[in-house]
Amino acid sequence: MAGLQQCLARISNAIAAFAASRGVTPQNAAVFLVAHETLGLALLVGSVPIAYQLEPSRRSASALMLALPPSLAEWSERMEARGEASATRLKQSATVRWIEEAGVFADPVRLGAALVETIVLRKLLAPVLVPLKLMVALRFAQRWSRRRRVRG
Repeated sequence: MAGLQQCLARISNAIAAFAASRGVTPQNAAVFLVAHETLGLALLVGSVPIAYQLEPSRRSASALMLALPPSLAEWSERMEARGEASATRLKQSATVRWIEEAGVFADPVRLGAALVETIVLRKLLAPVLVPLKLMVALRFAQRWSRRRRVRG
């Protein structure tokens, strides 16, 4: 247990030293975290309507099905029929009816697919998005800190 505490203390100290070298202080650390999380949420919420309109999985699946050999194409068509049957059952579910009654003007099945596509895309782009979000959040926290010093 003491070894774990020492390890966590070393990690905490390393993070604190890294943050301090980049200008993140205890005073603007909350601003940095809020900015980082806000960027992540904005990317998620902003990407869902785009995925809803473009339907990337449907387009890529259609292109893939055209390139398959005949035996796999038949299997793929059966799986597509099963998927359509599943979507039909989902559209008749109480949750989907509740969403439609709530006034959401979107196909709930497509909306769910868009959310999944967005999450998958975010995971694939994480090596680019995470450093980019960290850099933007860091710059925001640094500017916020400078403005406070000028005013104060």
